[in-house]
Amino acid sequence: MSANMPLVTVVTVCRNARAHIRQCLASVQQQRMAPGAIEYIVVDGLSDDGTVELVREAAQAGVVSRFVSEQDGGVYDAMNKGLRLAQGKYIALLNSDDWFHPDMLARSVQLAEQTGADYVVSDAWACNPQGRRLFRFRADLASMAWEAPYAHLTLVCRKEVYARLNGYDTSFRIAGDYDLMWRLHRLPAKCAVLRGALSSYRLGGLSTGDNYGEVLTIYEKNADEIRERLRTSRLNLIGFLAVGTVRIVQALQQRVGGDRCAFLLRAHDVYQQMGLEHAVRTHRMERLWMRTMGAVIAAGAVDSLRGGDALAAARLLRARYVLGRHGGWATLTSVARACLTFG
Repeated sequence: MSANMPLVTVVTVCRNARAHIRQCLASVQQQRMAPGAIEYIVVDGLSDDGTVELVREAAQAGVVSRFVSEQDGGVYDAMNKGLRLAQGKYIALLNSDDWFHPDMLARSVQLAEQTGADYVVSDAWACNPQGRRLFRFRADLASMAWEAPYAHLTLVCRKEVYARLNGYDTSFRIAGDYDLMWRLHRLPAKCAVLRGALSSYRLGGLSTGDNYGEVLTIYEKNADEIRERLRTSRLNLIGFLAVGTVRIVQALQQRVGGDRCAFLLRAHDVYQQMGLEHAVRTHRMERLWMRTMGAVIAAGAVDSLRGGDALAAARLLRARYVLGRHGGWATLTSVARACLTFG
């Protein structure tokens, strides 16, 4: 690496982020690294709330190395712009409403250099919109089968590894982080986990919205490995059922009428590819599965009734009846078909 090249490039993408971007910018400025070690790129999507002015002030003060404000094709298109501009040996992405703790970059790079890791991840604090800590998101690569195994902002990755991935998949609107984590996992690349919460992120942003439809697409792409993980690990299966139930209920609440039935059918198809039914049988967890599916379907029926869609509610209640009639077990197929028929 040239003596004039930065060691780390931080990329922040934003649009109308005036409320929190000052804290984000300041957290990069406060990193405990040698002068010139950090290149900071901000990619803006034509903000009109004063964000542009704040970033330009930071650029004039020498905090931001490069600022781009132009139309983009979504958050992952903006991230890819930042990746293409990056000159650092390592790259970190920091959303505009999140922030690094002062030792985040120095400790991550130090671990990568010591171990030869291609990328480093760490723990993070999940916070409410006011920035108050709620819980610690512990990096756990074993949870890959059912959720993102680490907070995206903790990823510090070598530039050439990002190049091998061709950046983020812009077909995703929200779940592109999780997709990239899977593709990174599939590379012959070494990961190091740094213990300690060295960054904080706010819940309620884009990435914590209704993204389960996109997550199902990611499950499809990685169905073979997920199937093996669920088959061989009871803990993985329990984690999947617990997290999946919550996420499906949340997704149903975001949908109306017949879309709820269609969503359950979509989930059914993906779960079949993942071998979920076989895993449930293998680990003798039929009762837990019945309760899980029953809770999901009942929640959809109640929401449909509240929304005035009696037909959708009836279809879901029929599916719930099929589930109960089997005395503790119903195949995914029988429940899915019940969602399609009524009468």
